[in-house]
Amino acid sequence: MQRYYEAKEITDFYIKYRGIYPKTAADNVIKHVVANKRNYDESKKLERMLEVGCGSGQATNLFAPYFKEVIATDVSPNMIDKANQQNVFSHVSYAEGCAESIDAENGSVDLVLSAECAHWFDLPKYYSEVARVLKPDGCLVLICYYIPSAHPAGSAREPYVSQYWKVFNAIISEATYDRKAYKEIENQYPNIYRKIPSDEKTSFKLHTQKTVSLAVYIEMLKTVDCFQNTEYDQLLLNKFSRMLKKAWGLDDNIDESKFNIDLHFEFRVMVARNLKSN
Repeated sequence: MQRYYEAKEITDFYIKYRGIYPKTAADNVIKHVVANKRNYDESKKLERMLEVGCGSGQATNLFAPYFKEVIATDVSPNMIDKANQQNVFSHVSYAEGCAESIDAENGSVDLVLSAECAHWFDLPKYYSEVARVLKPDGCLVLICYYIPSAHPAGSAREPYVSQYWKVFNAIISEATYDRKAYKEIENQYPNIYRKIPSDEKTSFKLHTQKTVSLAVYIEMLKTVDCFQNTEYDQLLLNKFSRMLKKAWGLDDNIDESKFNIDLHFEFRVMVARNLKSN
């Protein structure tokens, strides 16, 4: 497993700017999860969810109301500290743990969730562990998304979105990052989905929009591992801001904290059951 997002300054940005999962995600997932459960009573909660790679708890919070018990794990002690600081649920516990050696009993979990992190896992080991801990009618849920498209708030998308992507791709080409992992995210997990060892899997897409200032968006980008707050990364983000303002015909001295942009996120949600053990 590769390790990112562990420095304290990154976890501080992460908990502040990564709360972007659509509220409909959990509703849609739970419909798939309970579809194969016999005699399921919708007035009752599911027993147990295990989240692997929980970060600071953004996805955890969406799914927690559907379960009696939630155990959320991450390899980063700093992420777990942040998750505990924001935890408002008495039935949710956070602990350090890794994807390749899950601390849970065989056949004990209704749902295993991993949101925007499976591209860092040793997948054969992870899938084997998921197959081990899931109940016979349990499900694996993976969620992924890429960098959002953007345009000035309230404007038509074009030509602004095309100009935005031209600038963003130029900047990211100068960054240092795992290009293989990014290609997998950009294409919404084609190989990760294909390798899930199950004949009963499906996927669907969800969308959400968020309006933020340009200044906030630059801060959000610091949570992406290729811009993780080093001096060089800050120079890249400054360059991105200048290039984007020029491409959009804005004054370079515009107050970025008062100029709003619309961000459009697309999420792919994957649900699988009856995983095969290695």
